[in-house]
Amino acid sequence: MTARDERAYSERGSGEGERATLLDVLAIGVAVLLALFVVPSPWGFVLIGGALAWELAEKAFWFSYTRRIPLAMGPETMVGRQVEVIAPCRPDGKVRLQSERWKARCSEGAEIGDTVLVDAVEHLTLIVSSPPRDSGASSSAG
Repeated sequence: MTARDERAYSERGSGEGERATLLDVLAIGVAVLLALFVVPSPWGFVLIGGALAWELAEKAFWFSYTRRIPLAMGPETMVGRQVEVIAPCRPDGKVRLQSERWKARCSEGAEIGDTVLVDAVEHLTLIVSSPPRDSGASSSAG
């Protein structure tokens, strides 16, 4: 894991989401108290009802909107991705996919620093191969 990835992981785990939720609840509580005790009697309840209707409509919108986004997870999302070899694959070795280290099997063999393509996933092992070479570059000697 790189230093940048460790920083991002530690920032995500720092409780920012819990603080935001607590502030939201506190703000709603203050707004309800103001609507009940400061705003004239019938309008306070109208204000609370309108805010509640707005909140429910917003939740319904975001729920329906995010259901249309396809999930990007599972082994099928790894196939076709380029990965970097971090331990020689002769035929078994290790590769880095984003910031994760994976066991890999490459029948052709690959050295440290090579870029290979993921062909399949078998259990917790990535089956990789060398990317196709450009045929124009290798035959330009003549």
